[in-house]
Amino acid sequence: TSEAFLHAVGSKRQLVWSNMSLFLFSAIYITLNVLLVRYAGAVGLIAANSCSILFLQTVPHSYFRIMHLDISH
Repeated sequence: TSEAFLHAVGSKRQLVWSNMSLFLFSAIYITLNVLLVRYAGAVGLIAANSCSILFLQTVPHSYFRIMHLDISH
């Protein structure tokens, strides 16, 4: 739903950033899945999903802090 909202109200720059981010995260997720499943089977799949969830929660939070909060104080 947040993706649909962004596409409805976002500027062209925000849409390009969003689409490039989705592409990057998808590529990382697919790579992790292929490598970890190949080397660790079902445990690798769980590890890849865990890494993906952690990454997708950490990166947007860090981006928001950098872009929208005054961290000079």
